[in-house]
Amino acid sequence: EPASGATVKYGTTYGTYDLDASPTYTDVGTYTVEFQITADNYTTTKSSVTLTIKPATGTAGDEQKPTANTLTYTGEALALVTAPTELPAGYTKVQYSVDNGETWTDDVPTGTYAGDYTVSVKYVGDANHNDFNGESVSVTIKAVYTVKFNMDGADAIDDQSVVDGGKAEKPDDPTKAGYTFNGWYSDEDQTKAYDFDTAV
Repeated sequence: EPASGATVKYGTTYGTYDLDASPTYTDVGTYTVEFQITADNYTTTKSSVTLTIKPATGTAGDEQKPTANTLTYTGEALALVTAPTELPAGYTKVQYSVDNGETWTDDVPTGTYAGDYTVSVKYVGDANHNDFNGESVSVTIKAVYTVKFNMDGADAIDDQSVVDGGKAEKPDDPTKAGYTFNGWYSDEDQTKAYDFDTAV
C-alpha cells in the first residue's frame, strides 16, 4: 500500500466516484458509500461500506410532561390532565390512554365520575425517533357529599356540599321552644356526638 500520494474518491452510487470527501447522513436509514483509491504505480482499489442510522429514543423533561388536574365531581366530563406546552425535540405529539395502553388517543382524556384514574402517556416520534412511553399520571376526581341536618322540629338549616376529605361547617345552635339544644349527633339515637373537625 502506498504510504502517501494516494487519492481517495467517494460516491453514493455504484461505479461513481465524484466526491472528494465521504458523504454524511442525518436521517434514519441504510446507506452505501462507494470509494476508490488510486496511486501511481499501484492497482486502483474499489470497494464500498454500508452503514445504518437507527432511530433515537428521547426523554421528557418536567415541562414536557402532562400534569394532573385538581378535580371535584360536577356531573360533567372533566379533563384529567393538562397537556404539556412543549415536546421533546424530534417528537410530534403526545397520546393518552386510560385503559393501560389498550387504546390511545390524541385528545386529553376526561372523567365524569368520582374516583381514581391512571392516565398513560406516549410520545410519538418523527421518522428519526422511536415512540416512547412517558410517566403515567394519577388523577383523582373528588366526590362531593351533601350534609343534611335533622332539626327535629327546630328551624331548618341549609344543606352543605362538602368535598371528599373536607369538613362540614358547624352551624349556629338551633332553637326550639321549650327545649335546650344539647349538641349535634351523627346517629338518630343521639349517642354519637358529631365532630366538625373530622373530615367527611
